[in-house]
Amino acid sequence: EWWNDIAEDVKDECGKHGAVAHCHVDKDSEGFVYLKFAEVKGAERAQAALHSRWFAGRMIAAEYQFTAVYNKHFGL
Repeated sequence: EWWNDIAEDVKDECGKHGAVAHCHVDKDSEGFVYLKFAEVKGAERAQAALHSRWFAGRMIAAEYQFTAVYNKHFGL
């Protein structure tokens, strides 16, 4: 269950920027992790800190999603 380890690592790292309300690791992707922050400021800080950063030999792309689309996709 490697995806649980990734989810915990990502939540810990992103939690430095704000409260993480939801985290999902797409097991069938090439490393997609979806996060929802409790507040917009946390998402902004995390995106600024993580976008274009390297992790495990890959560059992180941190992009925003509309809240309604995110909530519908994950049933929130």
